[in-house]
Formats: sequence, structure tokens, C-alpha cells
Amino acid sequence: MSIAIVSDLHGKIVILKQLITDVFPSVDEIWWGGDLFYNYKKDPVSMAESKEVLTTLSNYKDKPCIFISGNTDNMTEFQSFSTRFEPESFHKKQMGEDTLLLIHGHLYETRKSQIKLAKENKAQIVISGHTHLAGMMVEDDIILINPGSPSIPRDEEATPTYILYFPEEKKFQIKHLPTGNTLQELYYNSQ
Repeated sequence: MSIAIVSDLHGKIVILKQLITDVFPSVDEIWWGGDLFYNYKKDPVSMAESKEVLTTLSNYKDKPCIFISGNTDNMTEFQSFSTRFEPESFHKKQMGEDTLLLIHGHLYETRKSQIKLAKENKAQIVISGHTHLAGMMVEDDIILINPGSPSIPRDEEATPTYILYFPEEKKFQIKHLPTGNTLQELYYNSQ
């Protein structure tokens, strides 16, 4: 089994189409970590593009999806999608013996707050977007995963990224969107 984890798409229809064509056919599920539509601009072109992303995601039925709401997903223009978002600020998911929390990150911005949330929910893994910075680390026995952003990355090289997660292999990979190359890999043991 494999899961694509994507966050911070920010209304980029070209990126969404690339994900649908190049990434999603080979995975079993898709987990969206928030900030799907709004790209920080309200000009007509940006809003039309965001609305096309909304329509495309609303009609996408090929794979099961989990949608977490981000801090920019609550605009009036995107309310028709609100029923697709998980009702809580995080989604708790059991994958075998592993408990994961999927959050956007704007409500739990620090590693300390994410670790606290994980421990309160008896989770071993927190997957968080919001920063647009891909990364994987273990801190205080909690695995912290960030898929970065495929459309507005904020690292020095502006690397468009997403995550592939293989629950049975207990493996996360940060993937480079244009090439599909693995940039970083993290294997873990259940705790």
C-alpha cells in the first residue's frame, strides 16, 4: 500500500493535473494537508484557477482522499467544498499498529505543540503542512513529517515536493514533483 500526502497546493491547477497524471495512479490513497485553493491573490486569473482546482477535486473519485482544512481554505468562494474537510482540526488515522495525526499546522506551528498533540492522542507520527518546507525528523520519540509544497515551496532551492508513505514498509519518502526522485527517506519502527 502507498499513500500520497500533499499539502499547500494553493490553487495551482497545473500542479494538480500533474499530480493526477504522474503520481496518483500509482498510489492507493491521497491525504491532503490543507491550503488547497487560495494562492494569496484575488485577481481574476488566480481565483479562476483556484475554482478549477475546487471543481477538479470535487469531481475526483479515482482514489480515497482525506482532506484537512488549512488556514486559507475557509474563504467564502470555497465553502461548497467545506463538507469534504474533516470536521476536526486534525485527523487521527490508524495504520496497523501506528497512530498518525494529519494536521495542517497553522494551529500547531511549533514542533513542541505537535509533539504535545501527538502524546495527548497516543500517536507516534504527526504529518503537518503549512510551512511549505519539506522535512522528516524524530524528536522526543515522535516522528514529524512535512510534505512541503508542490506549488509554492519555501526552501532555498524552491523544490516542489510531496510525500509517499508506505505503511507496511514503515517508510516515508520526500519526492521531487517534476522528476519523481526521492530526496529524503525515513524508515521507522513502531513504538
